[in-house]
Amino acid sequence: MDVQTMIGQLGLRLEDADKVKFTDALKLDALNNAQLKVANFLHNAYLTELQVLKEDVTATAGKVEMTVANLDYGVLKGAEGILKVRIKDGLYCNMIDLDDLKRTENAYLAGTLQNPLAWVFQNHIYVSNGQTNPAIDVYFLKIPSTLRYKFTSDQADDGASDVLFDGLEGEGLSAVNDTYNGAVIYNITKGSYHVVTDYDGTKLMFTVEPAAAANFAEEEEMYFITHSFDLINLVGIECDLNEALIELVLEMAESACWSMDEKASRSADVEKKALGVIAVLNERYAPRAGIGTRGER
Repeated sequence: MDVQTMIGQLGLRLEDADKVKFTDALKLDALNNAQLKVANFLHNAYLTELQVLKEDVTATAGKVEMTVANLDYGVLKGAEGILKVRIKDGLYCNMIDLDDLKRTENAYLAGTLQNPLAWVFQNHIYVSNGQTNPAIDVYFLKIPSTLRYKFTSDQADDGASDVLFDGLEGEGLSAVNDTYNGAVIYNITKGSYHVVTDYDGTKLMFTVEPAAAANFAEEEEMYFITHSFDLINLVGIECDLNEALIELVLEMAESACWSMDEKASRSADVEKKALGVIAVLNERYAPRAGIGTRGER
């Protein structure tokens, strides 16, 4: 289900198809918050669409910060979102809790090439395998992509520039001059923010400030932060989560909107329904109590 359809479905649930109480921008924010909430509540087994493998990351002095710059995506659920760590071209690390670090002082339990260890602390992945700067592969859950319109840059017709770039045809950009003047855009590729100071609709050319750290190039992904331009061309933009989970996202978004409309009882009813389904799904992966376990009575 694409984002435009999700917004329409949410409007019907809120009995506001004419957008009198809830704007599309508000519903889009509610959907983005809802998909993140659903992803955080669900067991990892239901989030295979969010699984990512980032290969050949250098663990400088044995650690890697869990940032977009290092892993290409934000990590969902913090330490729980780090699924596996493997030494590049080597063995998988034994993931240990902080409570077990003390045990690694024992020479027989310390991290070695044959017994590499990894743990998470303060948003960093730590690796111990006897090497100073080991290269590692990281298996993790990414934060779901934000549901918004994105467009792609091209090198400006006027030549390479750090303040000029062209948009691509066919991505829904306006052909009217000055349409995006004053809007803030975020360059996903460069990780930088810019304000549009001029827009040439004929060339789809943006002039921005401040200047980028390096010249704009082809196929840099961007999106609008302001002016609700993130609502254009939402047809075809899909949620990262499995299609079977979209109903939960819609219910969580509906609950949030009813809360904003001061309809507390309706908000609580819808949220209770969604959380009930999540509880049933998670129960399938709950640890089983048996003989000799703490769950035994």
